[in-house]
Amino acid sequence: MKINKTRSISSILLIGVLLIFSGCQKNEDPLYAGFISSDARLKGSWRLVKFDGRYDQEHDGIKYGEYYKYDRSLSSTFTLSIDMTYNYYYVDNFKLFLHFDGSQEATLDVNGYVNDLPCKWNWLNDKQAIDIEYLDFINGICTEYVIEELSQESMILQGKVSEKLYDEDGDEYDVDIRLDYTFEKMD
Repeated sequence: MKINKTRSISSILLIGVLLIFSGCQKNEDPLYAGFISSDARLKGSWRLVKFDGRYDQEHDGIKYGEYYKYDRSLSSTFTLSIDMTYNYYYVDNFKLFLHFDGSQEATLDVNGYVNDLPCKWNWLNDKQAIDIEYLDFINGICTEYVIEELSQESMILQGKVSEKLYDEDGDEYDVDIRLDYTFEKMD
């Protein structure tokens, strides 16, 4: 009788643990799953702490690449390198903030310049990705980002675009873009 009671309790505990962890999505911390929604974790002000961007273009057999780097823990300087041959552009004291207030509009603040147009955003792929206007402040092509992590303290977004564009003469060229953003929550 005592063994059956132990098995029953063990079975109930196992089922409870399975139910909790089966509800976890890829971007959810199991400790928060079921307790704090993705909407609640997203709401608030986020500061960019790390950014890696790559823009590759091939046109008429000529390859061109731009590489962007920012790491708040190392320096406050945002750097653009062209074809890894020289640093082309610096922005000292670079700051990017993204503010979600719970509506379908966010505010993007880059170096104190708040975008006049609200950044409309939507969840994608069962909250595994997010579509944010204007976050691609480099060339404006990428709007969809896979959510690699979304916790109460940090958010990691990854954007990729591979497409064909046309120049002013109507000639086609390839563009590949990869953008990785790491944010920390400010409030």
